[in-house]
Amino acid sequence: MSRLVVQSNQWFADKVYQMVLSGAKPHEPGQFVMVEISKGIDFFLRRPFSIADSKNDRLTLLYKVIGRGTSYMTTLIPGDTLDVLEQLGNGFRIDPNRQDVCLIGGGSGVFPLLGLARRLHERGIRPTAFLGFDTKQSACLISELSRVCQVAITTMDGTLGEMGNVCLYQAMYQHSYYYAVGPMAMLKAIAQKTTNGQMSLEERMGCGFGACMGCTIMTKKGPAQICKDGPVFSAGDLIWE
Repeated sequence: MSRLVVQSNQWFADKVYQMVLSGAKPHEPGQFVMVEISKGIDFFLRRPFSIADSKNDRLTLLYKVIGRGTSYMTTLIPGDTLDVLEQLGNGFRIDPNRQDVCLIGGGSGVFPLLGLARRLHERGIRPTAFLGFDTKQSACLISELSRVCQVAITTMDGTLGEMGNVCLYQAMYQHSYYYAVGPMAMLKAIAQKTTNGQMSLEERMGCGFGACMGCTIMTKKGPAQICKDGPVFSAGDLIWE
């Protein structure tokens, strides 16, 4: 575990905060961290957070404020520290020879796509990012991703971009390969059309390294733990019930 120092922690979008931590180890796009939330809050288990980006010793987290734990996190100021388990899970595998790729993100699944898009851009790959949000108000990372991607947006209420669920955006199926992050229902719908890609699964986790068996799923290779064997899997290996 590491004791990371808060460098900044500020409002980023509707109910979303951005926290930058220093003293971190290198992380691959798609990996995650487990954060201990304490100081008078009776949480026994750490909370998992996807990584928006990692560079040098800086770790950028985007987190949605949905309960007491994340509400407490919004009160942290520069100089405060957090107890963090780092370098958890397996990240996205990037093939520099694969150019025709797209990124697919739904809701908070958009967060980890930023670091992935930047790493792809560094390798000379400019993907198209298909981003799905509930409303215009909840949309985020559009300007940041637009610097390294072509961006297409859907919202459920039609207030920004195309109206509807991002997995129904037919243009994304014209690409030969994808990297997708989002709710299970979204990923299942994509996999029913094509399994030529990688998917990062979102799930509640207890330990972060496979000991508690709390995030077990079935794959074609047998049972797997999302935290240890994932969260990124080849789409063709997943079994959807």
